[in-house]
Parts: sequence; structure tokens; C-alpha cells
Amino acid sequence: MMDAPEKLRYLHSGTGLMGPLLKDLGVEHLEGVDLSSKMLQVAREKQRGYDVLLCGDLVEIFDETKSFDLVVAADVFVYLGDLSSVLHACAPRSCGLQH
Repeated sequence: MMDAPEKLRYLHSGTGLMGPLLKDLGVEHLEGVDLSSKMLQVAREKQRGYDVLLCGDLVEIFDETKSFDLVVAADVFVYLGDLSSVLHACAPRSCGLQH
């Protein structure tokens, strides 16, 4: 069985429903990202296990200095056209990959 990722960023986290499930897998540091501050407020109020909640664009929220063991996206790519910018932003920050 694979070890749980220590640091995980969940794109399009919305109201945070996945937070408890991801924490139950053993994720130590969980960050959620969504465009909607109202959705993130629900996640905060319900205390769904997120260590950090960020409001912003899926590409623009990536900081060059931060890396994650895993970046997860569920039910978000259908709302985007060209995925290349999102995948390009995620890849070098996940698992220490560099371009």
C-alpha cells in the first residue's frame, strides 16, 4: 500500500466535502483552492480539515517556493478549456518535478 502524501493541494475544493476523506487517508497538510470565497467560507465554518483555504485562480495560486506531494482535482477540468496552463502550473510543484 502507498504511503499517504504529507502535503496535498486540492483544486476546486468548494465547500470542503473531500477534506475529511483526504485527512482520513493520512494527509498531514491539506490546502484547498476555489474561485468562490463563499464556498470556502462554508468549508471554514464546517471545519472540514483544511489547514489552508485559498481563494483564487487555479493557475495563479501556485507559488514557486511551495511544493506538494500530490495535487488533486475532481470535477473541475470540465469547466476549463485548455488544460495546459493548469497542468503546467501543477506539475513542477508536485513530487518535486522540475521543467
